[in-house]
Amino acid sequence: MISNALQLKASFYTITTLQVHSDDLQLIESHLKEWVKKMPQFFEGLPIILDLQNVRATHFNLSKICNCLRQNGFMPIGIQGGNTIHQLAAKELHLAFFSTSKKNKELNQESTSQNIATAKIIEEPVRSGQKIYAKGDLVILGSVSPGAELLAEGHIHVYGKLSGRALAGVSNNNEAYIFCHTIDAELVSIAGYYWLYEDLNKMHLKENVYISLARKKLQIHSTTP
Repeated sequence: MISNALQLKASFYTITTLQVHSDDLQLIESHLKEWVKKMPQFFEGLPIILDLQNVRATHFNLSKICNCLRQNGFMPIGIQGGNTIHQLAAKELHLAFFSTSKKNKELNQESTSQNIATAKIIEEPVRSGQKIYAKGDLVILGSVSPGAELLAEGHIHVYGKLSGRALAGVSNNNEAYIFCHTIDAELVSIAGYYWLYEDLNKMHLKENVYISLARKKLQIHSTTP
C-alpha cells in the first residue's frame, strides 16, 4: 500500500518564452498562424510563458491573447513581467507568474555555470525522432537528421550535417554557441531565442558555421574559407 499519495521532486524543463510587443490581437494571430504553418509539429502543444515586459497598454486583454494561443495549438502556462493589472489577470486565468528580478537572473547564471561541466559525446548519427539532452556541452560526431532534436545547457557541436533542431544554452546561458560543419537546420536556438529554417541566411546554407547570441539576436558566422 502506498503511504504517500504525492511527492515533490525538482525537475528541469525547457519552456519557450514568447515576448509580446503589441496588444494588436489580429497582428498577434497573424504571426502565430505564420509560425504554425511553417512548423506545425514543433508548435503543437508547446508550453508558453508570455513575456509582458514590453507591454505598456493597460487595456491589454490577456484572456483573449491566451485564447488565441490555444486556438493555434500553443499552451500558455504563465507570464513574466507586466504590471499589477497583468498579474491580477494572470491569477484569474490560473496562470503562473515567473519573476524576472535581477536576483533570479543572477541565480540562473550561477546555476548555469555550475551545471555546464563535461561534454556529452554522441558517436552515432542522430536519427529522426531522437531527442538528446546534455547538462553541459553536446558533441555530435555524425550528422543530425530532420526531425531530430538536440538540447544542451552549454554549446552544441555537430561535426556532420545539421538538418534537425538544435537548442543550446537552454538554462538561460546567453554565452552558448552552436557549431556545425554543414547547416540545413529546421530550427536553431540559444537561450530561448530562435530562428526557423526560413530565417537562416540562405548564403550560409551548406556551409561550416557557428551561431552566437548578441543583444538578444542570433548571429550566424561562416567559417568556410
